[in-house]
Amino acid sequence: MTAAQGVYRFQAGAFPGSPVMNGCLCGFAPYHIEIQHTVGYDVVSNRPKAAAYRAPGSPIAAFGVESVIDILAKKIGMDPAQIRAKNAAHIGAPSVAGPKLAFEGYNETVQAILDHPGYKTKLDPNQGRGVASGYWFNGAGESSATVFLNTFQPVREGSEIFFIPKFEGGRLNPLDRATKPCELGPGGNTESRRAAFHTDNRRGWHRDHPAPGLRRLFRR
Repeated sequence: MTAAQGVYRFQAGAFPGSPVMNGCLCGFAPYHIEIQHTVGYDVVSNRPKAAAYRAPGSPIAAFGVESVIDILAKKIGMDPAQIRAKNAAHIGAPSVAGPKLAFEGYNETVQAILDHPGYKTKLDPNQGRGVASGYWFNGAGESSATVFLNTFQPVREGSEIFFIPKFEGGRLNPLDRATKPCELGPGGNTESRRAAFHTDNRRGWHRDHPAPGLRRLFRR
């Protein structure tokens, strides 16, 4: 594929703010396409306001792009996974926004599909097999974690007393963890650990050891 053009019209609801920009950025992103042009419309209508949820905008754009790629593969008699592998984006591939891709992995994913025995199994009548791809650039925002612990031990430093988590067998004994990340999505328990515990093993910290300064949260 050498050129691609996409027009996206996203339902915003009663007020502007649909994720149409994300759709424009993600639609062609899995593929190395030298010439790309996308136009997005934020369509306001008499419906409830649209809100973000799980890679907002990307699945909608991917559905359109991947459907066209399937049609193209059928017209030229090429396997749907093969055409994706042939045009997969690698490091240095251009994006519609301008920056070049700095990492890769998509081609390896498609190749794993092609190498899987299940993809080569002969289909019976009225059976089908589909493949589709999508892209998300990810994002993050401020988060916080609340840690509830069932055991504390007092530690005196000068005139101050701190209550810090008590370790049992070298591990923190948590009763519960809760997190409130600003973005909806998976991994809440993982993110709460990152907020309150060290996860960088290169520095020798165990993931269940509290971060420096954590005990300051338990000042009497």
